[in-house]
Amino acid sequence: MQALAAVQDEEERALLAGNALGEAGGRELSIATDAACSRALEALLPAAAPAAVVAFARALAQPDDYWELASRHAAYSLFCLTSCVRGAWRQVSERSVGSAGV
Repeated sequence: MQALAAVQDEEERALLAGNALGEAGGRELSIATDAACSRALEALLPAAAPAAVVAFARALAQPDDYWELASRHAAYSLFCLTSCVRGAWRQVSERSVGSAGV
């Protein structure tokens, strides 16, 4: 989180956050439900590029994982993830509409 806070350039922040999320590699549920890691996750999600946020969310998209998250009191992490996915979806949708010439 300190490294992320030290980076001022928005593109660099997105790259750093995306790389960190990508390093989760199959441990997304453990990260999201760990007290210390979930705080880092809450900082990383808003800084990451939409594709990285969506990839992380997809890894948690299993129904059992969602209930595990809820049962482990990771409500704020879920809220951050949901907000970031919603924002990422808007950005992706706007690009799709713009590239379709609509």
